[in-house]
Amino acid sequence: WSPRDEGVGEVLTLPEICDHFDLSLVGKAGASVDEEKLRWLNNQHLERMVKESNIKIASTLLVQGEGERGGDKDKEVEGEQDGEDLTEEEKKSRSALVDYFLPVLKQRRFSFPSEEYLLRVIAVSCDRLILPSDLVDRFPFFFEEPDFEDPERMGLYFNINFPDFCHVMRLFHSTVLEEVVEGLGKDPETLSPEELVALIKNSPLESTAITNAVKKTSKITGIKPKQLYGGIRFCVTGDVVGPPVVDTLVVIGLDTVNRRFDKFFEEFAMVSEVYT
Repeated sequence: WSPRDEGVGEVLTLPEICDHFDLSLVGKAGASVDEEKLRWLNNQHLERMVKESNIKIASTLLVQGEGERGGDKDKEVEGEQDGEDLTEEEKKSRSALVDYFLPVLKQRRFSFPSEEYLLRVIAVSCDRLILPSDLVDRFPFFFEEPDFEDPERMGLYFNINFPDFCHVMRLFHSTVLEEVVEGLGKDPETLSPEELVALIKNSPLESTAITNAVKKTSKITGIKPKQLYGGIRFCVTGDVVGPPVVDTLVVIGLDTVNRRFDKFFEEFAMVSEVYT
């Protein structure tokens, strides 16, 4: 069976199926199951649920132009409503999303700071997900510290040696922290180490701070933003693929991003000398 009503698409909710179902339109041939089509439908329903949940990633959301994947054009739009003024339907959709993913997270013993965090992770990942298990199998870095098993993979993005790669990432790291501090109206030079640590722990990471830091790092080093985003992704997630880098960093948060950069530099402080 498939609906014949004008304007009715392929992706329907159960109430919509009930509204449009007509027994006379049921085909006489034996039913066949297209597993690939079912996977596509599952993704479509997941993306619809995310849209209906009105999930806010940050105060400003990155609309990816060419910045992350090969250019330096990024633009921002206002974020969606946060959890305070949600409709009953939005609350139901959010609850359904959490219930949908919670079993696989419990099975892997993954923890997360809040339901709001989990919803944001789902929102930035949903176009790459078919089943709940895809979230924990493909993007475990949202829930656990990454392993940096193969730093040579950065050869996919850089035609420079490993110490120089570390230098470029250190430059981005310090620049993005400066962008955050200056965005809060403070002078990085006047902050004590203790004040900076407290600021990092309690401040959000906005997309503007990331994109500005990438542009400044690119201007200083001559390395294209696309390559920089690949390196940043590796330092924070331990992988070379995933959801958009800027959205990933915004969701993970400044404190975790800062800690993972520090972990990367600490792990390869000695190893990088081999890559001269």
